[in-house]
Amino acid sequence: MKRQQLDTACKKAENGPETQRTLSEQVRKRSAEGAPQAELRDLWLKISALQNEDETRNQVRERVEALEPVLAP
Repeated sequence: MKRQQLDTACKKAENGPETQRTLSEQVRKRSAEGAPQAELRDLWLKISALQNEDETRNQVRERVEALEPVLAP
């Protein structure tokens, strides 16, 4: 069970960059379409939050690597 939870946490952490790329594409598209500034600002805030999660992703990876020997069958 703990191993599965760790795997899930790692997968979520790995999805951050992909989500960030998707949001960046949305900003470009919506900006070209003339979207309201408030909408674009909200998208940029989401991107900024994802960028701040980089450190968290690194911490998750480090902790999982440290736990690997403990969780090995």
